[in-house]
Amino acid sequence: MVVMQKEILTYKYGYLFPTVMLIFGLFFIGVNFQNIPTHKTGMKIFLMLLGLGIVLSRHGLQIDVKKKRMRKYISFLGWKFAKWESYDSFPNISVIYDKKKVRFAGRSNVSFGDVEESYKVVLLSENHFRKKELYVSDSFEQANEKMKEYSYDLKVGIVKFSPKLSMSTLLKRRL
Repeated sequence: MVVMQKEILTYKYGYLFPTVMLIFGLFFIGVNFQNIPTHKTGMKIFLMLLGLGIVLSRHGLQIDVKKKRMRKYISFLGWKFAKWESYDSFPNISVIYDKKKVRFAGRSNVSFGDVEESYKVVLLSENHFRKKELYVSDSFEQANEKMKEYSYDLKVGIVKFSPKLSMSTLLKRRL
């Protein structure tokens, strides 16, 4: 969902915490309406604030097109917290495939491995060595749609990720 106000584009990604944490947040709020003795008022207030913080926290991306700056924010009750960063030196945008392998092993020679695959929409510098992550998705199609949307809004070119090698690296490879 994109909201336009004063040349600032706002992309709302959703809740900051996963579903399990949201359930705990609702539980903490619900505990306050139970018959807990009044001498535990401090604990009730703490649990209510903790539950509200979990349930009402969101995250997203804001882009100021005029000033060519952006921020990935965390929102609570409409207040957005983040620092603005310039994206002026990032003229390209691309989708990058990311694969992370995690392996656990114990003393009993039992091991467990897991692979996390994701697609990231990133802003790229001229030589593609510096990146700014804008969006992460599990599906290529969804990441590709977001890339096209961001490209139009940011007025940057869509390119294939291919880091350019420096002259010294090319000379080393020739030898």
